[in-house]
Amino acid sequence: MASPATKKARPLRLKRLLAALGIQQREWAAAVIQLEGRAVGRALSPAAAAMYVNHGTVPAETPAESIRRQTVDFLRARGADEAAIATAFERDDSDAPIALAAAAATNKNTPIREVDMLLAAATLRPDARKKFGLFRSPFEDPEAPEDVFMWADFRYAREAAWDTSKHGGFRAIVGESGSGKTTLLNDLRDRIVRENAPIILIEPYVLGMEDSDKRGRQLKSADIVAAMLQVLMPPGQTAPQASQARFERCHRLLKDTARAGFRVCLLIEEGHALPVQTLKHLKRWRELKDGLRQLLGILLVGQPELAERLDPRNPAVREVAQRCELVELAPLAGALPDFIATRFGRIGKDAAEIFEASAYEAMSARLTFPARRPGGKAATMLYPLAVQNLAVRAINLAAELGVPKVSAEIVRGC
Repeated sequence: MASPATKKARPLRLKRLLAALGIQQREWAAAVIQLEGRAVGRALSPAAAAMYVNHGTVPAETPAESIRRQTVDFLRARGADEAAIATAFERDDSDAPIALAAAAATNKNTPIREVDMLLAAATLRPDARKKFGLFRSPFEDPEAPEDVFMWADFRYAREAAWDTSKHGGFRAIVGESGSGKTTLLNDLRDRIVRENAPIILIEPYVLGMEDSDKRGRQLKSADIVAAMLQVLMPPGQTAPQASQARFERCHRLLKDTARAGFRVCLLIEEGHALPVQTLKHLKRWRELKDGLRQLLGILLVGQPELAERLDPRNPAVREVAQRCELVELAPLAGALPDFIATRFGRIGKDAAEIFEASAYEAMSARLTFPARRPGGKAATMLYPLAVQNLAVRAINLAAELGVPKVSAEIVRGC
């Protein structure tokens, strides 16, 4: 098996030839069968195809001659010139305009495609599990407090959520998809039980919730009242039907609960889908008191659109934005190696046995995208879910290529 090429190695001419013919790399890869002649043969994966055309790396147990022969047959069928086919497997030392133009056309929407790929679920293949001794995936959901990785921003958001549920207040925790919001909330629920804290969470169902009835169903104050009555009302009692009576009963139940020594926290997930009117009503919920004592803590959790909704420059929600503290779940950044180490440590595995040190810098670069416009900020997907998906793809590719560890080259080839 050919080992991964050095960083300075040029790609094969095959890459430029495919682009010149208007053929996507995935299309060629689908026509090349690994382990040719065996019952378990499968198409060359996109990641292995990228490693082959960029570095000349041949997958383990796949004869290089088999890839060449199948590629030649494919190129001939697509009308490639024989002279071009003859040099397709040589290193491309040319900087001809066609190569640059093809690269520009191919990469036009690369950031969008890569984001979609990195958010898609990835699972460890059986051959990767066997090669690296991963009989249990390190990336399953945390099952115990010690399984939760606490980087600085996550720890701050965790304590902010705890403080809101225990002492009241009004906070919104925002983070990108896969940034750890669900883990944070599961940890909060578990912590309340674990510490036997006198805290009652009110969680209105948000299935199908949208900010417009045209796209789904709005969550309104009446739904919040219904959720509170369901949790706080003693068994056997019937909720009043009249709107004013229901609000009055809810207020009285909150007072009784507080006087009994319990704290009540309203937790609303998918907060970015809350209608503006309900956001405005939350200010009034927060102002419910028994004397000087605040009766209700409010915790909103959602994607970055929630922060945009709570922009204090928006006159429709100005009063809410002035009273709601925003807490952001920031990317892992320099905590990436520790995050991977924690994930593997939970299954008794040393991450250093699988990842080279160079792989972490490559992962960070792979999950960072340039600004879309001059002067803009670079985009990042350096969040737990995207990191896990990239790590899984890299492990799968390392097993496919038969290399001992995940290196920077393997990460860049995913």
